Amino acid sequence: MRWQKKMGVLVNMRKDKELDQLATVAMQKIIDDGIVPGNALMIGQNGKKIYEKYLGYENIEKSRPISENTLYRMYSLTKVVTVVAVLQLWEQNGFAMDDPLSKYIPEYSKMRVVEKSGELRPAAVDMTVRHLLTMTSGLGYDDPAGRYRDFADSFHAARKNGTSWDTVRVAREMAKLPLLFEPGTRFCYGFSYDVLGALVEVISGQTLATYCKNHIFAPLRMQDSSFSLDTKSHCSLAGGYCLENGKLMEYHGIDVPLVELMRFDNPKYLSGGAGLLSTLKDYFTFTQMLACGGSLNGVQILKESTVKMMHTPQLSAEQRNSYNDPAEDPCSFGKAYTYGYGVRVLTGTQPNCVASIGEWGWSGALGTWMAIDPAKNLFFVYAHQNMSPEHSSFVPDLMRAIYASIA
Repeated sequence: MRWQKKMGVLVNMRKDKELDQLATVAMQKIIDDGIVPGNALMIGQNGKKIYEKYLGYENIEKSRPISENTLYRMYSLTKVVTVVAVLQLWEQNGFAMDDPLSKYIPEYSKMRVVEKSGELRPAAVDMTVRHLLTMTSGLGYDDPAGRYRDFADSFHAARKNGTSWDTVRVAREMAKLPLLFEPGTRFCYGFSYDVLGALVEVISGQTLATYCKNHIFAPLRMQDSSFSLDTKSHCSLAGGYCLENGKLMEYHGIDVPLVELMRFDNPKYLSGGAGLLSTLKDYFTFTQMLACGGSLNGVQILKESTVKMMHTPQLSAEQRNSYNDPAEDPCSFGKAYTYGYGVRVLTGTQPNCVASIGEWGWSGALGTWMAIDPAKNLFFVYAHQNMSPEHSSFVPDLMRAIYASIA
C-alpha cells in the first residue's frame, strides 16, 4: 500500500485516486445532465484539507471556468455564520438565551398570534433569543393571509423611494406582523435568523457586515466573504440558474416574500438568514474552524463547548415533529435529523444516508452545502448555483462517493 504526505496529512494514494474518480463522476453527471454549468468541492479530514475539485463554468455562456475565486450566493449557509456571531456575543455575556427579545428590540413586547380561524390574540409567552436560534419563534418566510407579501411590498416601496430600511428597521417592522404560532410550540423555517442579525447589530453596536468582518472573516483570513457585491473584487459571481421545461435558465430571485427582501446590492439591509457572498475556499475555512472545535491556526472564534452546543439537538419531541414535516419545513433532511442552533443534526439511521450519527451542517437554496462528521473527522463544502429542486437529489450521490473513498 502506497502512502504520501499531502497538505500535511498522510494520505493513502490509492484511496486518494478513488476519491477523485468517484467525486468527479458525481460532479460531472449533474453538469452533463444540464442542471448546472459548473460546481466545486472541498473536503477535509483530521483538521486538514485533503481534496478540492473545480469543474465546468461559472455561467452557461462558458466565459469563465469555476475556480477558487468564484463567488457564490450562500443563501441559508449565511445562518451558520450568523449563529456563530450570536454565540460569540453570548460567550461575552452580551445576553442570556432565555432573555425576551423585547429587551433588545422593544417592538417585540406585545406580539400577537394568528389562530387557525384567522383571528388574532395576544401571545401567551415572550419570544426569546433561544426561540430565534431554534426556529421556534413563530416567524416564517410566508403566510397564508398575505401579510408577509404586504410587508415585502412596503419594503420594496421604501427602497424605490430612497428610504431603504436597514437591518434593525426591518426587524422592528416585522414585529408588527402576527406570529404564525405561539413561540416555543413548533419549528418553522423562516425569518428568525434575519432578526438575529438585527440582534447582533443592537448588542454589538456594529452592522452585521462589520461585526462579521472584524470577528469572524478577518481573523480567519476569509478575504472574499461579505454581505454585498464588491465590483472591485478579484472574484467573479457565479451565474444563478433554474430549470424551466428542462432547460437551464437565468434565475431572478426566490419567489418567497421575506426572502425577496435580500439583495446583494443593498448596503443597508443585511440578511442574517441569506445575505452572504463567499468563495468555496473561504467557506471551507469557516467550516474547518467549526470542525476543529472553534479554533484554527491559533485563532479562537468560539469555545469548543460552544461549538458542541451548536450541534447538540435542541428541539423537543413536539417541535421535532414539525421540523421533520416537509409541509412545515421544506428544508427537512429526513426523520433521523433534528435541529441544533442553525444546523441539522443526525441522531439515527435512515435509508440512503451514509453519514455517521452526529453529522451536522446546513445548506443553501442555490445548492451550497456544508457537512461535518465528527465520527470520521470529516468535513466538506460543496457549491453550485441552481434553484430548481432537481439539484437536491444530487447531494446523496455526492456523499456516497465521498464516504465510499474515505476510510
